[in-house]
Amino acid sequence: MDNINQAIRSILTKLLKSDNNVIITLLTDRTGLTLARVSRLMVAETMGQAELESIGAIASAVFTGAAEQGAVLSLGKLNIMVAEFRDGRVLTAEAGQGILVVVAERDVQLGLIRVKMQDAAKELAALSESIAKTVTVAPEKTASAKSLISALEELENF
Repeated sequence: MDNINQAIRSILTKLLKSDNNVIITLLTDRTGLTLARVSRLMVAETMGQAELESIGAIASAVFTGAAEQGAVLSLGKLNIMVAEFRDGRVLTAEAGQGILVVVAERDVQLGLIRVKMQDAAKELAALSESIAKTVTVAPEKTASAKSLISALEELENF
């Protein structure tokens, strides 16, 4: 698992270093739980742990909501979402089963970061696919999960 964490952090670090105006890169799951984070030193010192964790949760929720809105409007898959603020930008993109988040200062080179994010998202997606292939579920767990799903479906029809 340490190799996987190192690989994720390496991808995030490469993205962080691609532009001096990028201050935070992170990967969250679909629920907003931060899986990995890399930030500039000053950011880590000036923001508390809770604030850094909330960035991922909020970005994941906003991205997921925007993706759902696009689906309802038949606009296709959401590639990258950019939120532009007076003093900075927050970019989010799907990365396999996760959400890739970049927080940057106002002068970030958006075109460059979009390309770098797409590359990082592909690397992270490939990494998550390789992890999924190596994880096996015990047969008894699969059977109990199926019976739980059957019970839930039965409750829905009740």
